[in-house]
Amino acid sequence: MSCPVCNDDGPGRSAAYFNWINVASARAWHMMHNLSAVYPTANYLYVSGNRGTSVGLFQNAYHQRALRAMGLRASTAFGCAVNYLLFPRPETLEVIKEEMDQVLAAPMVFGVQIRTDDKHMAGQDLAESYAAQYRYMFECAESMERAIGILPGGPIAPKWFLVSDSVVVRQQAQIWYPNKTIVYMRSKPRHVSDSATGDMHGSRLAAAEHWVFGMTDYQVIHWWSGYGRTAAMRAMREMGVHALEAKKDDCSIENSQDVWQLGDGYSGVRRQGR
Repeated sequence: MSCPVCNDDGPGRSAAYFNWINVASARAWHMMHNLSAVYPTANYLYVSGNRGTSVGLFQNAYHQRALRAMGLRASTAFGCAVNYLLFPRPETLEVIKEEMDQVLAAPMVFGVQIRTDDKHMAGQDLAESYAAQYRYMFECAESMERAIGILPGGPIAPKWFLVSDSVVVRQQAQIWYPNKTIVYMRSKPRHVSDSATGDMHGSRLAAAEHWVFGMTDYQVIHWWSGYGRTAAMRAMREMGVHALEAKKDDCSIENSQDVWQLGDGYSGVRRQGR
């Protein structure tokens, strides 16, 4: 069986067999066919996405019943798998033990992830005046607090756990919200790829912050970043995530992302042959 809508990589090259499936028509076709019959000689099909994971197989007319029979659900499959397979080493969590203890002690925690640019981890950071453009992420968290009945001076005083690739954003958050913000400030965040250069502290910080972010009760994340998205999916809190693309996005509870929206971006299915 062949996929008639997948030949978008040039003559004789099918996207289903060689490259990522990104076009909507190819994705829709795969959701309506039995993939075991389509690719009978494949060892497996796997999902890959630089900016998050895909839960598309739960929408497949043939495979969703088998997945449900196994006890898997779209809202929990990713989080269950990560929580079962992975856990940070003690020396990794020790890097942010102080912040993790604050998160665990707080009655309610909103995770706020602000993605600016990878270059801000390795070189020149943002100007302080430019950092203010990301304040709408905190305003979204404030809107979520009001929506669930949290009032200033009330019996519940939520905290915000902030992760960001910008030290300037971290610093400004402490100025804007000094009594609410939990944020690591003892060293500059580094990209996980820097572990290849021997910077294990930077890699451990990235892993530890990702893990603790998944322990928060609600999450405000940047839509185009897989770092916050995968941490939020590990948290497995349905309808508690706002993945924002622009300041104008609505932050009401009714507009929060469900698992289909959260896991659907920038992913594709690829065949792995024998």
